[in-house]
Amino acid sequence: MDFDNHKSVVRCSILALLTLCYLLPNEFANARTFATRRHSLELAKRKGTIKSIEGENGEVIDCVDIYKQPAFDHPLLKNHIIEYAEVTLIGGKYYGANATINLWTPVTYYSEFSLAQLWLVSGRQENVNTIEAGWMVDSGSKQTKLFIYWTADNYKITGCYNLECPGFVQVNGQHALGASVEPVSSYDGDQFDVVITVFKNKESGHWWLQIQDQAIGYWPDSIFTTIKDGAEIISWGGEIINNGLEGHHTRTQMGSGHFPSEGYKKAAFFRNIQYVDDAGIFKDPEYLIPYASKPSCYSFEVGEDTSTDKGTFFYFGGPGYSESCPN
Repeated sequence: MDFDNHKSVVRCSILALLTLCYLLPNEFANARTFATRRHSLELAKRKGTIKSIEGENGEVIDCVDIYKQPAFDHPLLKNHIIEYAEVTLIGGKYYGANATINLWTPVTYYSEFSLAQLWLVSGRQENVNTIEAGWMVDSGSKQTKLFIYWTADNYKITGCYNLECPGFVQVNGQHALGASVEPVSSYDGDQFDVVITVFKNKESGHWWLQIQDQAIGYWPDSIFTTIKDGAEIISWGGEIINNGLEGHHTRTQMGSGHFPSEGYKKAAFFRNIQYVDDAGIFKDPEYLIPYASKPSCYSFEVGEDTSTDKGTFFYFGGPGYSESCPN
């Protein structure tokens, strides 16, 4: 893998807050699982639970079928499908996450979106807290935009994108949240990426956001509940929404719109994936759980380059509806 000629340059246009038709009902499945405090495996069982396991610190982790989560009991979400290609770190306490994320503008359709982000998660059921940051393309603007999202009650009342509700405190105007970014990568051409870091300041308790190593702002400790004590899950990867409006799989792309097997300059990537431990030190993850909800449509390939500064990395993405992804 030759990342040497990539460019970590991001320019933001005027502020344009991102609005979408869907909030993500992220009660995870397979790769997305919820860590809880100590309790019996019997109490951990709930609707959609495939398997319950005990983490290194004694917490019980429920693995839930993504399409059997309570959110999908709603009649309006009958045909609503979330698809991922991601890797997940689980089983400890984490106080931050970092990644360099390749920038692209995937094609999106029919009020759908495609994103690449990092997630920090803690809690279970109504007490799920998340902090999310990355880039997104929605079918309305068709532009690549930086975004953040947070919730303290599993996407019910609290939380929002960017600055659309009280919560995130922005202290730096260098990067406008919800604004389009340029330039973006081109197939077999120049590559561009953005460094995104989220970490907890132990003194203030606040969760800080950095973009390109510049402090942008913070989520006050007071707006959260379970994640105050650290995240229990970190995920990095891509996500799309498939509304199935054409009678087959959506044509909405993930990443570059090409499969990971095509490699550098053709497939989208994450590199320098790291987490922050309880001492405030950035570390490379030793074990990542890979997950692709529909590998024939979107997939990933994980690698590690210890000889350079690329660190742990993976290619991800896919074209959506195609010969390999007919339905």
